[in-house]
Amino acid sequence: MTRGEKYFQNRTFAPKGKGVLMILPLPMIFEFLRYAVVGGIAFLADFGTLVGFQELVFSQCSWGVYVSTVCGFVVGLAVNYFLSLLFVFTQAKDCGKGRSFGAFVVFGVIGLVGLGLTELGMCLGIECLGWNYMVVKILVTGGVLMWNYLGRKLIIFR
Repeated sequence: MTRGEKYFQNRTFAPKGKGVLMILPLPMIFEFLRYAVVGGIAFLADFGTLVGFQELVFSQCSWGVYVSTVCGFVVGLAVNYFLSLLFVFTQAKDCGKGRSFGAFVVFGVIGLVGLGLTELGMCLGIECLGWNYMVVKILVTGGVLMWNYLGRKLIIFR
């Protein structure tokens, strides 16, 4: 072992022999993985609503994709909220956190910021880059997933 390896070995945040992911508490890693699954289900509801409204209702409107995005957001938010309470933030559920009207409002406000980020990404991707709205939505969703998880975890479900 070189001198540099010994230096960094003693200053690692992870226990010896464990991976980098061990920097985070194991329950938080599993919680995020559950949130990603719930987010995937909510995304399918959101995306299906977006495509349905865009193709069936607003196909002739130049601004229809943005309204369809909002419709998808509302459906995805509802699915995400209920599934998050049931499967993700289980420790908070035991304490009753997240089950009040105020918590739902905060959950929604965090989601509205996510919607703003989504709409911005949709506008940039569609108008500036000329990409298909479905491709843009899939790409934007990853960043918004992180925002939503961290915002909800740090503000509501501490």
